[in-house]
Amino acid sequence: MIDAVLPPLQRWLLFSGVLLLVGAACWRSFVAPWQPRALRGAMREVEGRLVRAAQLVALLLLPVWALRLGVQVRDFRDPFVPVTEDLHFLLFETFWGTVWMGQGAVLLLLWATFRALEPAIHGQARAEWEAREAGRLKPEEEGPAPRLPWGWKVAWGGVLLLVLSLSISSHAVAVPRLAPFTVALDGLHTLAAGAWMGTLALILWLRPRGGGATPVLAGQLRSFSYMAMAAVPLLVAMGVLLAGFHLGEFENLWRSAYGQVLSLKILAAGVVLFLGFRNWRVGLPVVDDEEGARTVRRRAGVEVGVAALVVLLTAILVGTPVPEGVH
Repeated sequence: MIDAVLPPLQRWLLFSGVLLLVGAACWRSFVAPWQPRALRGAMREVEGRLVRAAQLVALLLLPVWALRLGVQVRDFRDPFVPVTEDLHFLLFETFWGTVWMGQGAVLLLLWATFRALEPAIHGQARAEWEAREAGRLKPEEEGPAPRLPWGWKVAWGGVLLLVLSLSISSHAVAVPRLAPFTVALDGLHTLAAGAWMGTLALILWLRPRGGGATPVLAGQLRSFSYMAMAAVPLLVAMGVLLAGFHLGEFENLWRSAYGQVLSLKILAAGVVLFLGFRNWRVGLPVVDDEEGARTVRRRAGVEVGVAALVVLLTAILVGTPVPEGVH
């Protein structure tokens, strides 16, 4: 039982954390800097909470990352040799071990980067507050600027490396002669998913303290909607291309175990797309109203919840062999 549950659970936690970290980087680059003038000060507060959340996610991913080694040892354990020999082989004589160790180093880098960003952001917020009180600060001069500081650039580098580590551990790396291309497709697929669902989850999770939550939510969702309109087509296009490479024949969509799990994922993803489209068309125009904002938040929460199911199905799919003869 544990062998059937533990590997997909570990992958689900890892994938979910990576999507949140992608969402944090996307929020800082594409949501926070483009707020109305009146909300830019609040964005600095939300940014501070964001880096604390990202720091926590990176830290919690470390035991999830370590659990992956335990899962791998269970899968490849040779009862006739010492466990240390198996560990040495996995870590130092396989491509998997190189990727696993690199992934751990990237997680430590991200944790340290977000930890270093936190006091800098608090210092900027304090300086802005003092300048505002003295009448020396205009609203457009507050909050996160479009130009990223070095800390966020390092965070982006870590996020991209983390996404790459997932892609080169997936089915994409097994496609004959086209592995670099399919790995790139898989990475873009993950980035688009994080830009959409990771960012939305963080917007719902992180609220400014005190009043003003409704206009801050409305401002973030409007900026987020532009990014989502670019991320969602990219997500779908990369998913279709990857499915073509891994299925081989269309009939494998229902004839193979891989295709059956993929079919469930497509169905669940379709529900998420419908919920997102409905929230965009119906919810966004009324999000400035208190009642409308509560409705939008509730619907968006359902959207993120179903997306978590899609990620779980992805975790199962990664551990399911592709149809025989495809790769």
